Amino acid sequence: MKHCGRLNFEADLRVMANALGATPEEIRNLKPLEWIERDMQTGERRTGVIRLGEVKSG
Repeated sequence: MKHCGRLNFEADLRVMANALGATPEEIRNLKPLEWIERDMQTGERRTGVIRLGEVKSG
């Protein structure tokens, strides 16, 4: 499984785009907390958003 969030550097974008079967633009355009992943056995690609839990005080 390869998993990636937003990246800014061109070399990193090219490497991860190749590994994920995506374009560098797809990765560059991810919003904060969005991700893309690829199952390397099946080739299935998924995207999603990290959901942070509610913080409870005291």
